[in-house]
Amino acid sequence: MPASPKASLLVAKRLAKRSVTRHLMRRQLDGLLLQRNQELAGKDHLVRLFRTFDAQQFPSAASLQLKLQVRAELNQLFDQALANQG
Repeated sequence: MPASPKASLLVAKRLAKRSVTRHLMRRQLDGLLLQRNQELAGKDHLVRLFRTFDAQQFPSAASLQLKLQVRAELNQLFDQALANQG
């Protein structure tokens, strides 16, 4: 049985100023690892987000729109990483 994937998330404060937003990003990463466990298994990942998540655009860290945007960027980064491996 392959080992569970592990990941670390780097989010600069200039990209997400509020700690609750950065924490939401980490929870989204954990959820993504559970969802894509089979294809990411046995590997360690270091994830660095590039998009700015402005508090003006996303006033609540619990907003569905923010969750969807973060999840979309994480999926895009993992898709690119997996494509580069194969």
